[in-house]
Parts: sequence; structure tokens; C-alpha cells
Amino acid sequence: MKKLLIAIDNLGGGGAEKVLINLLKNLNTNKYSVTLLLLFNEGVYLKEVPPHVKINYLFNPKSTLIRKIIYKIFKYFPAEKIYKKYVKGTFDVEIAFLEGCTTKLISGSTNPASKKIAWVHTDFSNHHWTVHYYKSDEEEKQQYKKFNDIVFVSNDSRKGFETTLQLHGNHSVIYNPIDAEDIIIKAKEEKIVNKKVTVCSVGRLIKAKGFDRLINVHARLIKEGIEHDLVLIGEGEEKASLLQQCRQSGVSNSVHFLGFQSNPYKYVAAADLYVSSSRAEGLPLVVAEALILGKPVLSTRCSGPVELLDNGRYGMIVENSEEGLYQGVRQFLLNSDERKQYGELALTRRSFFDIKRILEEIEELIDR
Repeated sequence: MKKLLIAIDNLGGGGAEKVLINLLKNLNTNKYSVTLLLLFNEGVYLKEVPPHVKINYLFNPKSTLIRKIIYKIFKYFPAEKIYKKYVKGTFDVEIAFLEGCTTKLISGSTNPASKKIAWVHTDFSNHHWTVHYYKSDEEEKQQYKKFNDIVFVSNDSRKGFETTLQLHGNHSVIYNPIDAEDIIIKAKEEKIVNKKVTVCSVGRLIKAKGFDRLINVHARLIKEGIEHDLVLIGEGEEKASLLQQCRQSGVSNSVHFLGFQSNPYKYVAAADLYVSSSRAEGLPLVVAEALILGKPVLSTRCSGPVELLDNGRYGMIVENSEEGLYQGVRQFLLNSDERKQYGELALTRRSFFDIKRILEEIEELIDR
């Protein structure tokens, strides 16, 4: 059996973390012995790690200050020293499943016999958030050079990476493994009945997701007399400011913050429209899940959603701005026939998310 080390920052409620859980549940247990390495021993998905996966962690931070100090260590200390101090054991394959600290950590492995793979889930040309963990782009580029393969979740995320860091090599595009059958089953666990036409969006409550723009659009449409509810699913650092924005806009009663949901599918299935309002994306898992559930999807124009929606063939793509969101959401809310049409198109996209084929690609990458 091959010994795999798969590293990620934590198992919080984000898309990359959910994708990793899907991967851990479906990797061939007869071929691989898997150790999951967490920078921080935390996250809502911890309880979903399958029992055959061994969990190790580096830190168990008790305060925000300690966390900030740890991130500073990653920025200013050599990766080799961090790896040598904290990573125990030897592995045949070492995978950094998220850009940033995780990638820097695994790049510090000096074991010449191990294969090193890095996953990139974002588009660096629009959202180069990993700059916080490196002293320069050149340092980040040199760290990535230490990997045998780099995997991107979309073609545009690969292009953005290569443009930003000017780095080319063994780069693969492998879409996220999504268990469509499991999503459909969970969506039927409980039937949610909405009193009004409902717009739904799922994701971390952070600036990159653009929920502030979506709330402004919602408030503007309510003032025009276009009655509807907005359901936001997720947690994050922007929650307090978004709640304040709702109060100031007078839409606290029509915007519903549901927090993190282990089963968001029942809410997505009950919605009349799914909206991705992101300023930047890699390959948004929730857009794929909405398509699987046959929901009409509207997304701002950014790399991942454009690829998933085949440049507008399976969902509406609008200008990446508040005005673009306004025009698109308004059009959908005023036209039930168009919502139905895009819902039917979404269902035809379901076969694109073939988990068996994608897992075969991932295992082939690990084995070659």
C-alpha cells in the first residue's frame, strides 16, 4: 500500500475542505494508507473524516493572537525547518491540498523518494490571497518548483496561476470529485417550503464571495416591489457587517442567515434561484451542487463558474459587478419561464460531474 500524507489548514466549512472529505471517503483503501495532516485541529468537517484515515495536527490554537503568530512563523521561517520540526514519518506521496501555508509546509519535505503534489483551488490572477504567507511572489514560485505535479480545479485557475507566477511545468486540471447521488439523497431528507420566491447562496461570509453586493441587490429589488427572500448559508468573518448592512437597508426580515449547514442541499433544492455573487472563484463546489439539483444558476463572470456553466450554456453569467447582479437577478425573478428553462438545462449538466471518472484521474496522478 502507498502511504499518503494529505495536508490542509483545517476542516472548516469551505469548498476545498468539503472536496477533501469526498476524496478521503472515496480513495481506494486497498491501495492507500492515508494520513491527514491539519495545521489547526479544528473544523466542522472533522467528524466526517472516515475512520480509516489517521489524523495528525500541528497546532491547537486557543486564541486569535496565537493563530497570527503561527501564520507569521510560516511567512518568515524556511519551509524545510518547519517541516522537519512538525512532520513525522515518511510517505510515498505528499499532497498539499490547499494553496498557502499547506503548500509551503509540504514544499519543505526533503525526502527525495516522496512524490509531492500541490492542489490549487483559486484563480491567482483575480484572488492571489496566498501573498500573505510568502515574502515575495518569487519565493512562492520557488516553493511550487519543488512539487512534482500541480493540480488545478479548473482551466482558468491554471491559466491564472501560470500568468501570475510565470511558472509552467507538470500542471494538470482535475475537477472536484462530487458525489451527485449523495447530494440528491440529502436534498430529499426534508422538504423545505418557502413562503416567497427565494434566492439562495452558499459560502463563507467573506469579502471574496460578494454577499455584500447580493444584499444590496436584494434591497434594491425589494424597494422596487419585487418581493422575494434571500437565504445565505455559511459562516465567516463578514457576518457582523453583513447583518449590520441588512439592518441599515431595512431588509433584516427578508434576508435569512442560516449559518453553516451540514446539509445545505435541502435549502438549495427548495430555492427558486441559486446565485454565485463571488468577486473571484476557482471552481465553486456549490455551483456544481446547484446544477446537480436542477436549480437555475446565475453567476458573476469569474473563472470557475464560467467553466462549470460552459460560458452561459447551463446558467446565466453576468458582469462581475453589483449592477450585473442586479440586472440578472431581476430578470430571473420577473420571469418564471426562464427560471424553469435554466433549471432544465442544469439537469443536463449533471453527467459532467462523474465522481468515478474524476477519482480515476486522481488515483492515476498519485500512482504515476
